[in-house]
Amino acid sequence: MVPEGEDLFINYINSNSLNDVKFIIAPHNIKSVQITNLKNKLNVKTVLFSEKESVNITDAKVFIIDTIGILTKIYNYADIAYVGGALGNTGLHNTLEPAVFGIPIIIGNNHSKFPEAQSLIDNHGMFSISNQKEFDEILIELIKNQSKRLETGKNNSVYIEKNKGAVIQILNYLRI
Repeated sequence: MVPEGEDLFINYINSNSLNDVKFIIAPHNIKSVQITNLKNKLNVKTVLFSEKESVNITDAKVFIIDTIGILTKIYNYADIAYVGGALGNTGLHNTLEPAVFGIPIIIGNNHSKFPEAQSLIDNHGMFSISNQKEFDEILIELIKNQSKRLETGKNNSVYIEKNKGAVIQILNYLRI
């Protein structure tokens, strides 16, 4: 079984001619069979996080994170994030993590159970896609148009800043 959305970025990476663009993939499932299958589908130089000490990662096009616990650190280095889980029935993964770092986010179109996703879309910091064409168009635009990418990311930062302290606000409301 192919994880939802995986084909989108695999197809894009394998057909992308932008040599200066690098990709970090943090799969939801890090079992070795799944990681090997993912790596084998990519037609570009790919390095696993677990191999980083023994290979030169600078000339790799794709860096696959085959461990847990470092995703929030990785978002700090990203310019754009694709967050999976919303192209089927799995459920959208955490979109607030990349939003904190002020980067544009692309997700699938099955996000109705995630009000924060709709808020980020309405705030023009997140894009919802339903097919390869939409994914490619948005990704290419964000890669090539730095001002659009920065503005979109800033919209996410503004959203996060406006919604800081939500737990405290809820607790204060409940005390009344």
